[in-house]
Amino acid sequence: VFSQSLIGAKYFSELIQKHNVKKTYLAILEGKLPQEYYWTDSIEKKDEKGNYFHTVQVNTNTEKAKLTETKVIPLAYGKYNQLDITLAEFVIGTGKQHQIRAVSSFHGYPLLGDVAYNAKKITENRFFLHAYKLNFPENSLGIPEEIICDLPKEFVKIFPYS
Repeated sequence: VFSQSLIGAKYFSELIQKHNVKKTYLAILEGKLPQEYYWTDSIEKKDEKGNYFHTVQVNTNTEKAKLTETKVIPLAYGKYNQLDITLAEFVIGTGKQHQIRAVSSFHGYPLLGDVAYNAKKITENRFFLHAYKLNFPENSLGIPEEIICDLPKEFVKIFPYS
């Protein structure tokens, strides 16, 4: 998302800061997620000295931990190389770095291919998370109420009817 004017950029920044943009993601998870869940967890960065890449950990009881809210809804089930998988929709109430990846793994459903968060290694050199939809409040700036980004071809290859 980008703005074509300074007014639009300021408006968008304010919406993000106040959590007034509803963000929806699609992901392929390892395992068969049996029902819809609403997960509330605390996460914080792992202490990985000297490493440019970092991950986060869930359920920490320190002052640095940040509360996350994650709603996950199973949409379809399938198989990937004999592994049960679920196409799931994620609606996040908070937007913390690595939130979906960390909490999904913590609850036993890592993203397919996300070895940094305990998923099995697969032939594709990626994990399956897609920023699918943004919903904006009604406004007078001409910003659409909803923006949708089509699924990447790799998702459609695994779930052809999604």
